[in-house]
Amino acid sequence: MLQRDSKASGRPKDQAKAQAILDAAQKLFMEHGYELTSMDAVAREAGVSKLTIYSHFENKELLFRRVIERKCEESNMPTQMLQLAELPPREGLRIVGMNFIGLVFSQDALNMCRIMEAESLRHPHVAQIFYEAGPQRTMLALEELLKAWQARGMLSVPDPMNAVHQFYCLLKGEMHMKLMLNLEKHPSEAWMRTHVEACLDMFLCVYAPRPA
Repeated sequence: MLQRDSKASGRPKDQAKAQAILDAAQKLFMEHGYELTSMDAVAREAGVSKLTIYSHFENKELLFRRVIERKCEESNMPTQMLQLAELPPREGLRIVGMNFIGLVFSQDALNMCRIMEAESLRHPHVAQIFYEAGPQRTMLALEELLKAWQARGMLSVPDPMNAVHQFYCLLKGEMHMKLMLNLEKHPSEAWMRTHVEACLDMFLCVYAPRPA
């Protein structure tokens, strides 16, 4: 009985350490970029040993990838997206749209984009990790969702991936560029909802089901 309790209490400690490592890594990556963030610095920030970090994450690249994946998952993107296939397209895409701009307009995401633009010139493989862990996963998830609606006759999307690019570009619009350049404050919830509805009007007008 005592042994079972000991094991049960050990797992949350491991999870807590992994969470602390991810929190520390995210903070340092945002502040200093990928190249200037060392595993020693992450260990100090997280209050753990470097050996503990390596017991959870094999190397810095995997740690960085997990930080990006976690940021997407916090916005329910892309892991939960296919579940929206049970909803009407407008309702499902409204959720996708609000989650997406909530993520890409956030200060953390804006900071990371600025860092990745700089890192991509010196360390293209780091930019590739970021792309695969974040944007690419999100695009592939929406592609599968559009295909699911098309299979049910709820949309007509001849080129699903092209439609994905169009939808996300509509959502980012001019606001994302202004935020990247510090020319605009973070938009209000009301503005974002109005913006998403306007994007849905345009997108669904193009990809509405065609008569047989």
